[in-house]
Amino acid sequence: MTANQERANCARLAVDAFALALEQCGRGGGDGNGDQTTLSDLLTDLRHWADLSGLDWDRADRLASMNYEAEADPAHEEYGGPKRKTRRP
Repeated sequence: MTANQERANCARLAVDAFALALEQCGRGGGDGNGDQTTLSDLLTDLRHWADLSGLDWDRADRLASMNYEAEADPAHEEYGGPKRKTRRP
């Protein structure tokens, strides 16, 4: 299993846990779009949480995008390419 597959598996666990949390909060049931709606709801609720926690959502989003691009790049060390440092946004 690749590192990216392991990352995706961890994300799957988070999405499943959030779907369960939605049901427990009375917000479950969905609109028939399953994972797509759960992902959207999770991202929306995380933005609310970041606001209430005083965290910079845009900065976190930029860093996540840069990390994803680096990890998905075939030149990334996971694929045998050179190690690169991720710049901070």
